[in-house]
Amino acid sequence: MKLITKIFIIIINSTLTSLAMNYTTIIHNSTLTTNITTRPDQRRIKITPKINTQIITHCPPIEPVKPILIVRQATNEDLNEIYAICFNNYHNSGFKDALYAELSNYMTSITNHFMNEKTNNFAQHQKNVYQAHIEFSSKYPLMRSQNTYRLMVAIKKSNAMEKLVGYCYFAKINSEQISIGHIVVSKNEQKVGIGRHLIAQAFKEFPGVTSCSFLWLAKDVTMKKVFEKYCVKQETLYMDFFSDKMITVATKERLRFPEILPIEMTGFVFRFKDLNHGVQLPSK
Repeated sequence: MKLITKIFIIIINSTLTSLAMNYTTIIHNSTLTTNITTRPDQRRIKITPKINTQIITHCPPIEPVKPILIVRQATNEDLNEIYAICFNNYHNSGFKDALYAELSNYMTSITNHFMNEKTNNFAQHQKNVYQAHIEFSSKYPLMRSQNTYRLMVAIKKSNAMEKLVGYCYFAKINSEQISIGHIVVSKNEQKVGIGRHLIAQAFKEFPGVTSCSFLWLAKDVTMKKVFEKYCVKQETLYMDFFSDKMITVATKERLRFPEILPIEMTGFVFRFKDLNHGVQLPSK
């Protein structure tokens, strides 16, 4: 009986060893090798899959997303950004220097504190005007067609970011002309066509309009090249520093300081086709 048991164990071990030799799988250094045999007298077939070990050392540069410029009606949420651009423009453009030059004709010992205070007042006044316009437009949306005033903002959109980079406040004064009260572009966003885009949209708001008028401080020369290239000088007016009202030359001659403090303004007119001549406006 013991002899039969030993013979049986030997047979089982021999069978298992044969099976293990006929089908083996070896994994070594990321290379899979499989040896397959069906009979002892059959030739072994070695299958070795190739693994791509090429390392990418250079990726093509990712092209930056081109910003999109959108011009739309201003909302109450835009007011603080509009005021910030307005404030910086009054303080950092040629406005304050031109105002100082005008006031020097009538005042002495003008301090920096005085100039900063008066410049702040101009910016705050504009904010009040814009806020009143937005509130009226929001309260009476159906009267928009009858309202000849518009406040448009330019939004630069890049990826998921949106930034207000300029604005334009204007009104229709007759069937052929609009008048721009204020047009301002952020200092870091100038000279890329944003101002022209705002003006183009202003013309589109009122079909049939072909020209635009606006006033500028006479002693502010920051826009001199633009005026010489596109605009026609129309008239000289004066703004009373005390009341912010416009006065004519005749009124200026009739009234004297300190009843009024006239600030010289120059009126310009330009046609849209002249502004756009040879210049491709950015698309939305």
